Formats: sequence, structure tokens, C-alpha cells
Amino acid sequence: MNDILSDTIARIKVAQQQHKKRVKCFKSNLVCNFLRVLWDEGFIEGYEEEIKEIEIILSYQENESPTIKELKRCSRPGCRVYLSIKDLHQLTKNTYPNYGIHILSTNKGVITSQKALEIKAGGELLCFIA
Repeated sequence: MNDILSDTIARIKVAQQQHKKRVKCFKSNLVCNFLRVLWDEGFIEGYEEEIKEIEIILSYQENESPTIKELKRCSRPGCRVYLSIKDLHQLTKNTYPNYGIHILSTNKGVITSQKALEIKAGGELLCFIA
């Protein structure tokens, strides 16, 4: 499998369309770190690591609509998207406040764009989530 993160994002989207509470995906360090950010930001209820898989516990609002409204992969294996600190300032300035977050892979780990600005680190733009 070329892109485990894209597969994870697709599985989350399909599971939410079917109103499932849990979904399994392949385990990798990138996926674990990505899910940690989603959990920290309140987009999922949690995740449980197994030997080769991860079970994601999805979060829904009181009216049964998914907490994740939009989840879009930005950088792909065939077309990587890297952002400098200057690019991050422009990106966060053009994003509506409290609308969503961008997740980056930096040399400091997988973090949100706001955290990347705080520590002044650019990196690969993995996805956008709202």
C-alpha cells in the first residue's frame, strides 16, 4: 500500500457516512501521530492500538452528525506539498478562525499549523480537517 494516511482518511469518511462508532485501519507511526492530533483537537473520541491495526473511535455530536465535517488530504506521494513559516502565516491568515485546522509533518513531529507557527517550524502539509 502506497499511502496509508489516505487510506485511513477514506476509512474515516466511509465509517462516518454509515454512522459507525468504530473503524479499523492499518498501523504506522504516521497514522498514530495523526490520530493523536485528531484526539487532542477533539475530532475523535480515541483510538486503540493493536499489533498491526488501529481501531479509531469516532465522535458524533448530540444530533448524531459527525464531529468531522471535512477531511481532505493535501500532500500525496506523487505531489508533496511543503510549507515554510512564511507560507504557514499566509495559510492561517486565509483560513477562517475556528473553521478548521491544518495538520503538518515537521521535524518536531505531526502537529497543527498553529503549533508549527508557535515553534517556528515548516513542514509537509498532510491534511485539512474541519
